[in-house]
Amino acid sequence: MSEQVQQLTPPQPQVRTVQYAPKVVIGISSYVHVDVRFATQLVQLTRQPWFHGMVVDTAKPIDQSRNQIVTKFLIDQPEGTHILFLDTDVLLPPNAVETLLSVNQPIVSGLIVQKMPPFYPLMNVRIAPDTYRFAIKWPENQVIAVDAIGMGACLIRRDTLQKFGPPWFSFAGRQSEDYYFCEHAQREVGYQILVDTRVVAGHIGDKVYDARDFYQHQRDELDRSKAMGVDVRKGS
Repeated sequence: MSEQVQQLTPPQPQVRTVQYAPKVVIGISSYVHVDVRFATQLVQLTRQPWFHGMVVDTAKPIDQSRNQIVTKFLIDQPEGTHILFLDTDVLLPPNAVETLLSVNQPIVSGLIVQKMPPFYPLMNVRIAPDTYRFAIKWPENQVIAVDAIGMGACLIRRDTLQKFGPPWFSFAGRQSEDYYFCEHAQREVGYQILVDTRVVAGHIGDKVYDARDFYQHQRDELDRSKAMGVDVRKGS
C-alpha cells in the first residue's frame, strides 16, 4: 500500500511591526488660579492613553515660563515624544489631541480665536519682514500652513525642540514670544507652522469664545455696513 505524501506549505515567518505609541507631556504656564472647566478638562486628559506627564511652571514673564517648560520636558521626560502647550484659558474639543497627533508633523496647533472683538483667529501670515496679519479666511476641516500661531493649544514634536534653542521663546523685539518660536522653527530647521482647523478650541473669557463668534462678528459688521450704505469687502 503506497503512502500518499501530503504537500504542506511551510509556515511563513511572522512579520512583527512596532506600532508607534506617542507619549504626550502637557506643558502649562499657570498663574495659580485656573477656571474649573479647565481643571475638569485636565483630569480627563490625564486619563488618555497618550498622556505621559505634565510640566507646570508659574514663572513670569511668559517667555521664561515656556522656556523652563521645554527645558524640564527635555531633561525630566526623556521618553516623551511630544509636548502639548495648553493655556489655562483654553478648552479643547473631544479627541483634539488624537486629531493633532494624526497629522504627524513637527508643529501643529488647534484653532483658537481672540476672546474679544473682532475675535480674530490666533494664526498669522507674514506680509513683510516682521509684519504679520491675521489669517481671517481658512478652509474648514483641513490642515493649513501659516507663519505664526499662539501657543494656547499647540503640539510640538520632541525633535523639533532639540534642533534649535534655547531660548525657544523670547520677546526680543517680536510681537510675542510665540512669533519668536515660529520664526526660528521655520528659519533654522525649515519646519512648517500648521493649524488643524478640525480642532476648534474654546477660549475662556466672560464666556467661552470660538470660531463661531468670529463668524458672527463678521456678519454683524457686514450688516452694519450695508445699513449705512457702505459696500465693504472683507479681506482675504
